[in-house]
Amino acid sequence: MTSPRPHSEPTSTLDTRAARHRAEHARRLRRRLMGIGATVGGLAVVGGIAVAQASSLGSTAADAAAASPSSTTALDRGQHASRDLTNGRAPLTGTPISAKKSVKTSTTLPTGTIHVVATSWKVRTTTATGTTPTTVGKVLAAHDVRPDSNDQIVLTPPAAADKKAGVVATVTVHKVQVANKTTKTASKAGTVVKKDSSRLASAGTKVTRAGKNGVKTTVQRVTTVDGKVTDRKTLKTTDTAVDAILVKGTKADPKPAGPSGAKAIAAAMVSARGWGSDQFQCLVNLWNRESGWSVTATNASSGAYGIPQSLPASKMASAGADYRTNAKTQITWGLNYIAGSYGTPCGAWGHSQATGWY
Repeated sequence: MTSPRPHSEPTSTLDTRAARHRAEHARRLRRRLMGIGATVGGLAVVGGIAVAQASSLGSTAADAAAASPSSTTALDRGQHASRDLTNGRAPLTGTPISAKKSVKTSTTLPTGTIHVVATSWKVRTTTATGTTPTTVGKVLAAHDVRPDSNDQIVLTPPAAADKKAGVVATVTVHKVQVANKTTKTASKAGTVVKKDSSRLASAGTKVTRAGKNGVKTTVQRVTTVDGKVTDRKTLKTTDTAVDAILVKGTKADPKPAGPSGAKAIAAAMVSARGWGSDQFQCLVNLWNRESGWSVTATNASSGAYGIPQSLPASKMASAGADYRTNAKTQITWGLNYIAGSYGTPCGAWGHSQATGWY
C-alpha cells in the first residue's frame, strides 16, 4: 500500500506564517527589555533585531522594518541580548566596578547604566553613560549636582538585582558642611573654699569674694553630612561667671582659760586702761555674779553667753572671731561695753546691785 503524500502548503503561506512568528518574537523581546528598565539605546537594538529577522520578508515588510534605527553593531548587541535573555540574564553594556571607593569628579565612569544618588540635591535617578567614556563630574552636572571640595563622592558596585538590569555602578554624593557654631548658656557662680591655717576652725568660714552669675560661651566646629551632625569639636569656651571664695580656718582652738586664768588676763587689761585695783575688784564681783568667769557660761533663759554674758553671743565677734572660746576676746568686748555704758567697772557693779543686771 502506497503511503499518502504529505499535504504541502503554498510557499507564500509558509512565508507569511514565519514572518508573523518573527514579528511576535520581536514584540516579546521588546516587552522584556522594557520590563527591566532598558534604555532608549536598548530599544534601538530591538529595532535592529526586527530588521534582521524581517530580512526574508517581501519588499514592503522589509522596507518598513528598515525604517527603525540600526547598525551592524546594534544588530550584534541585539543578538547577544536575545541569547542573554534566553538564558535568564539581562544584557550588560559595560563591566561593573568591583569595589566601593571614594572618587573625584574627574574619575572616569564605566560605560553603561549608572545610578545617581544625591540626597541633599534631591536627586535619585538612573542614567546611561553611552559608549563614550565620561567622568563623574559630567554625569552629576547633567543632573545639576555640583559638589564642592568638602563633599564626598562614592562609587559603589551594583547590587545583584541592579546588575541583572544592566547597572554597572552607583554614584552617591554626600553633602559635607563644616561650620563654626556659637552657643551661649546661663552660667551659675560656683564656690571655692580655701583653707587658712592661721584662722581658728571654730571661727567658721569667711567670704573673701562674692560670687556672680554669668554667661558661658562655647564655639564648636560642627560637621554635617547630608544635614546630619557627624562630628563636634570644641574650639573655645569662655565663662563670665565669678566664683565665690570662702576661707575656712584649720587652726585648732586653744584650750579655754579657766576662771583664774581669765581673771589674770582681766587684771592686766584693767591696769592697761588706767583703772586701779578698786575697779578690778568691782569687775571681779560683777562677773562672779554673771558667769563665774567661765568662757562657756550660758544663761538658759536669755541665751547670754561667756564671761561678760553678751546677748546675743555674736556681739562679741566685733572683738574677734574666736569669741566663743577665747577669754581674752570676751574680756576685751566686756570692758569696751562697760566703758561705753557705765564708764567704769564700779559703775556697772553699782547698777547690777540696784537692778540685778547690767
